[in-house]
Amino acid sequence: MTGEYIFKALAHLKYDAIGLGERDFLPGVNYLQNLKKNFNLPFLAANVFQPDGNELIFPGYMIKELNGFQHGDTFIPKVRVGIFSVMLYRAQLTYGNNDPKLVMTDPIDAAKNILAQIKDRCDIIIGLVHLPYSQLTNFIQEVQGIDVVITGHDPIMRIDIQKIENTLVIAGGNRGQYIGDLRLVLNQQHKIIDYEGTVATLDEKIKDDPEILKIIKEHKEQEANISYELNRDRYRTMEMYVGAKKCKECHNDQYLHWQKSRHARAFETLIKKAKQDDVQCAQCHTTGFAQYNGFYNYLETPEMADVQCEACHGIGKLHVQSVERIKSQKLKAAILAPISEETCVGCHDKSQD
Repeated sequence: MTGEYIFKALAHLKYDAIGLGERDFLPGVNYLQNLKKNFNLPFLAANVFQPDGNELIFPGYMIKELNGFQHGDTFIPKVRVGIFSVMLYRAQLTYGNNDPKLVMTDPIDAAKNILAQIKDRCDIIIGLVHLPYSQLTNFIQEVQGIDVVITGHDPIMRIDIQKIENTLVIAGGNRGQYIGDLRLVLNQQHKIIDYEGTVATLDEKIKDDPEILKIIKEHKEQEANISYELNRDRYRTMEMYVGAKKCKECHNDQYLHWQKSRHARAFETLIKKAKQDDVQCAQCHTTGFAQYNGFYNYLETPEMADVQCEACHGIGKLHVQSVERIKSQKLKAAILAPISEETCVGCHDKSQD
């Protein structure tokens, strides 16, 4: 569902080319082909083939001709731009029972094959390269002749345009939070003689597009409606979470310390940013999201808003029962989830904190 809205937004933005990554195929190749058809999307994937290994699922490249124009006293001649896309190799790309078993080839071999076909037909060659950032240097060294690489896959972002060998590299991360802006200066022979650019943050300084806001609103409403019903029929009446106020009865000092923390006001952050119905955000700003009697929405379960004790320590019902039945410190400790680095980075990952 989320993927459909993302591609709907991409269609509105009218991208000239869209390089696919291996995770885009998880919903199935038929799903992607329907999206391409419904939204007229320019998907590229040079190393993904039909099961016979001969026919590409989507085109591997395109050549876009930019018309010449007058700039002051200088006429800028037309430029032929070749764009290709490759992605990280996976032995298995689709997992649905009804999906064909697609064949993937090595991205370096696929890129070399594309460049052999288009290098004499293009003035500038751009690679949409969906590989880990650590593999880019080797890729560029192996595939000679790429002028610009726009990379994805990793969360790594570089504000400045990078240069590897003779190739300019834009790394804008993988969460749609940044956008690369690269301006090339060409001579009469269409060779790059200068450039300037950066990776810009898409923050509040960037004016929102009304149509994109409409698409986001539709997505959030649909996703919120689904989340409200998630596990509801089966688990909603099972009272497993006890809430921070119950914890206070035995752990008053810890409760008072928690009250002063930002965790105790985590949901306020969403309200201030009008994201209280954003499912992706609510998972880390509430307790027991869509589980048992945990948080479902602020109107129905306000008592489970914020990051309370059980968000980190685990469901409290069994812990409370053990305290009431058996006064054993050893048993009490055993039924609480241990706190480790993994507990924190579940929400506080590199992109969020």
